[in-house]
Amino acid sequence: MPPPKRRILFVGHSHTAALRGGWGGVARGYPGVEPTVVNFRNDEYRRDGVEDNSSVAAVHQVALRRRLVELAPTASLTLLLLRGGAHNSAGFLGEFRDDLPRGLSVLVAKERLAYDAWLRFLVPNCGGRVVLVPPPPPIASVEFVLSAWDSRDISARVRENLADVPYRVAHWRRTCELEAEVARAHGIASIDLPADVLDAEGCLALDCRNPDGSHGNSTYGERVLAHVLATHGDALTGANAARRHPYVELPDHRFWKQGVAEIASEAIDPVIDPPFVIAKTDRVATAGSCFAQHISKRLRAADCGFLSVEEPPAGDAGTEPEPDFSARFGNIYTARQLRQLLERALWIYRPVDDVWKRADGRFCDPFRPRIELLGHPTEQAVRVARNKHLNAVQRMFRELDVLVFTLGLTEAWTHRVDGAVYPLAPGVAGGTYDPGQHVFKNFTTREMVIDLRAFFHMLRSVNPRARMILTVSPQPIVATQERKHVLTASTYTKAALRVAAEEFANEFDDVYYFPSYEIVTGNHTGGAYFAADRRSVTERGVDHVMRVFMGRLVETSGEAHATHHEAGREPEDDPLRARVDAVAKAACDEEAIEHETNRSILGLGENR
Repeated sequence: MPPPKRRILFVGHSHTAALRGGWGGVARGYPGVEPTVVNFRNDEYRRDGVEDNSSVAAVHQVALRRRLVELAPTASLTLLLLRGGAHNSAGFLGEFRDDLPRGLSVLVAKERLAYDAWLRFLVPNCGGRVVLVPPPPPIASVEFVLSAWDSRDISARVRENLADVPYRVAHWRRTCELEAEVARAHGIASIDLPADVLDAEGCLALDCRNPDGSHGNSTYGERVLAHVLATHGDALTGANAARRHPYVELPDHRFWKQGVAEIASEAIDPVIDPPFVIAKTDRVATAGSCFAQHISKRLRAADCGFLSVEEPPAGDAGTEPEPDFSARFGNIYTARQLRQLLERALWIYRPVDDVWKRADGRFCDPFRPRIELLGHPTEQAVRVARNKHLNAVQRMFRELDVLVFTLGLTEAWTHRVDGAVYPLAPGVAGGTYDPGQHVFKNFTTREMVIDLRAFFHMLRSVNPRARMILTVSPQPIVATQERKHVLTASTYTKAALRVAAEEFANEFDDVYYFPSYEIVTGNHTGGAYFAADRRSVTERGVDHVMRVFMGRLVETSGEAHATHHEAGREPEDDPLRARVDAVAKAACDEEAIEHETNRSILGLGENR
């Protein structure tokens, strides 16, 4: 029986033609390898009535999958050449050319979703080693592009709107970066184009241009293939097969031994290539669970641009600390609570249950029941205070550059009529629990991703420059309403929050997940970052988190990043000790559940 054929597959859209045309120039180094093209533009892969099949939804998926599966057993190397027209169409049609940063942000967000969808479909169906190849860069010569497009119906629009070279090159470069990011997320390789296909401006070299004005020619294909095969040619020859595999040459931080086991616990830094940093001029707002307050305190202490739109009144009486956030909204534990806060601040959502009466006869706001510890004398006083508060919150959302939000809980109590989410169950710090009105809810990962996505889209509609840093609180939950052990319930909560944060952050270039949860709870700590109650995070744990946060995500002096636990030393008594202790403390609404439950058991009353 003859040995099975070895194939190199060119899979994708129109740019497959250039690489297939260039194969002849490199084929002599790979005898017996058969080149095969799967071009999505072919009629067999077109869905009826679809002109542009650049998206997965627009191709005949059954026919395409059948062909890929048929070729997979003999494919040694598969090169993916997907889409690639976005930077050209944007340049030809002048989309967003007057607002480059915003334009690129919008276009790249669309491209990320498109590339992710393609790789989800293709990678499981492709054979051999899979490599993603970026599209060719734009062509610099306006005259060449226009002459190539003169015979097309769209030529007049192109002539009127053709963007300049820097715009088209910037979009192409961002597209290439995006492709590489998505490829890494799907566990496949990607390449950069070789220098000999580029001119001095970063555009397509003169001898690589295809006459149609938007593609590379066979010379381009040959040079790109030579570059690809210099790294991945062994997939076609079988050489070094035992040595080469997808994990060869990965950086140390990808391996447990080098990235964790061989690193001192307090030196572990899991932040890799954050997409942005907080500049000194950025206005940073914070919100979320109890743990989020540590970030607020450190930003204040480092004299960063902490945005505070609402401070406690002077001489405010009370025995408990007020949560340290950008506004007086108290703890925001769930994604739905954050979404509803913005909806209420924009006056597009008004919950029906808007005032709670306390056991002492005074009144409080159901959505921040412990902010005014002495309460309000009347229901109207609650509404007046809330209106002032929501106006401040709206200003915060409109003015911030970066929002740092910490997810804390999946469990919540909601109102049966309009779904309003409370930070605390009715009856804990005000109000009366009524099973006919109040419903327990444990949010799923899908629901949280939907809420976070809706929130961010809404935020960007009123503040297009807004970026977001998302964290997950490492503190276990205080109590559960599920018919489960609190340990099991807490494990679900943190796992669901972590997955939701990952899925949401992966959708947007301007959203970053910061791994405070992993730094505190990872088994590299041996539990050392938790206090005796196995829930409260110790000063040392907070120090580690904030050292990484301030050092990697904040553009500031190195002095502001220093902590009392570098090199694993215990803190010594010094004039800064009180300040450090203050940083390690955080006001927590959730703990009122345990506090008030204990008071009830001891006969000390239901509420304060």
